Amino acid sequence: MSTNASAVTDDNVIDLAAAKAKAAAADLMKSAIDDSKAEDKAGLKWANNFIMNKNGLFFHENGDHAPGVKISGPFTIIGKVRDAAGENHARVLSWVDEKGRNRLLLIPAQLIQKGGHELAGLMARVGIECRPGKKSHERLAQCLGDTEVRRWIHSVSRTGWHLIDEKVVLVTGSGEVLGDVKDDVIFQSGNSIGVSADAKTAFASSGDLEEWKQHVARFAIGNDRVAFGVSAAFAAPLLRFAKEQGGGFNFFGDSQIGKTTLLAVAGSVYGPGRRDGGQINSWRATDNGLEVLAAETADFLLLLDEMGQATAAIVGGTVYMLFNNAGKIRMTEGRGRQKTIFFNASSLFSVGSHEGPLLGRRALPTS
Repeated sequence: MSTNASAVTDDNVIDLAAAKAKAAAADLMKSAIDDSKAEDKAGLKWANNFIMNKNGLFFHENGDHAPGVKISGPFTIIGKVRDAAGENHARVLSWVDEKGRNRLLLIPAQLIQKGGHELAGLMARVGIECRPGKKSHERLAQCLGDTEVRRWIHSVSRTGWHLIDEKVVLVTGSGEVLGDVKDDVIFQSGNSIGVSADAKTAFASSGDLEEWKQHVARFAIGNDRVAFGVSAAFAAPLLRFAKEQGGGFNFFGDSQIGKTTLLAVAGSVYGPGRRDGGQINSWRATDNGLEVLAAETADFLLLLDEMGQATAAIVGGTVYMLFNNAGKIRMTEGRGRQKTIFFNASSLFSVGSHEGPLLGRRALPTS
């Protein structure tokens, strides 16, 4: 009986092994080239006696290439940052986690000066393995402190429009940077890089433009309130170019007449138009929470629901804070002044049952 199946021979096995070896070598070469390009762009020169390869960071006592002591898992340094005042210097580490995702980690310069224990703990917490022990931690700090990095990365602490090197860039609510210098800009919140997980979810995309037109936008035809919500979302990022100040709108009325639906429609322009994990937020939030929220929605539309659950004092204080474009001044444990959060509030869109506690009859009725 004949068959079309090929017989498995030693030659087949050898050819397969050779093909796999060749593919693996190609992958290693590509990885090495990519790492080399990243390090060339950063102007990176590793500290003396330290070697970084695909297996991690190694310390060599005599500076040779003989097997050394492994200090940590693999990573690279893509640049260094500082704030607008020229302070809070830090280095930006990049590595690939166990799921194959590119990750970034901010290493404050002052942390490197503390001997390495906290530094190793921070790196281990996010998934970069570090060799335990005082000596290894000291060498890790020595490596990060002595490695030469020439590339400066621009750090921004709010979303929205920024002028960087005379070029305009837009940082979206998901942390994505759009513009000609997007590779040299990161969103920084305290010692963290990138927006919060909640913000990424709130600005996540779903479907495409045609689906949005079919399931959302077409209902704005002949419905002035739905059209208003959509228009407010599109207008908010354009106010800066029109040289117009931001403002606020509050819809009020009885329950179950579609007020929250207006927020959902407006929010769908940026991401999921819902409460949990979406664009709709609550008036019942702490000052800290609202400041972070404002920084993550700067130059976009901030949507707040259920004004009636907040007191007049909270509403008034929130509105003043948002359009003053700065959070509260707070003290650190050492009685120093914390860094104030600044943001550019574009537009506030709010709804609440009956009259808002502050806006009263001046609010725009929905019925």
